[in-house]
Amino acid sequence: VGRDKEVFIEEDKETELGRLKFLNEEDLKSPGDAKQAGALLVSVLKGEGTFAQNQVVACNSALAISLYKQCSLISAKAEADEIISSAKGYKVLKDLLECQ
Repeated sequence: VGRDKEVFIEEDKETELGRLKFLNEEDLKSPGDAKQAGALLVSVLKGEGTFAQNQVVACNSALAISLYKQCSLISAKAEADEIISSAKGYKVLKDLLECQ
């Protein structure tokens, strides 16, 4: 997030991912403590997050995906969006927790 309250997520001339302005900076506020942050992440991975929450998680995930798969941020972002919207992210988290 920059001084101008923009988050880089859509294709644009300026960066590989570009810019999208959120209507309300409150959309990006922390939920509070670690327990609340974990609950928020679970809701996003279930496909229940707000647009802004989904985009922040997708952008963070896109960087990891692009580094792991050696692909562009644009294709990694598309994959992250699909994982979030389909709730596949929650299934992966649940499977990992069951391995403990």
